[in-house]
Amino acid sequence: HLEQRSRQRKIDSDSKPAKVLFHCTLGKDRTGLIAMICQHLMGASDEQIVNDFGKSDCVRDLAKRVLKHYFKGKVDLSRWCLADASAMTHTLMYIRNRYGSIHGYLHQIGF
Repeated sequence: HLEQRSRQRKIDSDSKPAKVLFHCTLGKDRTGLIAMICQHLMGASDEQIVNDFGKSDCVRDLAKRVLKHYFKGKVDLSRWCLADASAMTHTLMYIRNRYGSIHGYLHQIGF
């Protein structure tokens, strides 16, 4: 954690604006959680976070075509590729119920 925190201090002390790119196949699941946390820390409302997460659903058909060969029928892609906005609503509620807040969650996991 020490090396990670040192890098974070360097980023925090840099006064130049920076951009960050992170992605995955669909922009949901782990990437969706990272995006939700970043958006929250930058002051986005729950409504903005949920709406942005729901935008990932637009690649569902493309993802099903691409991943069909990878999973070879072992996964129900119609469900796995789903990025329903209500999933983020439930995730936000879960985090707040379990940890009190997103900041409480981050503190619990060591940030």
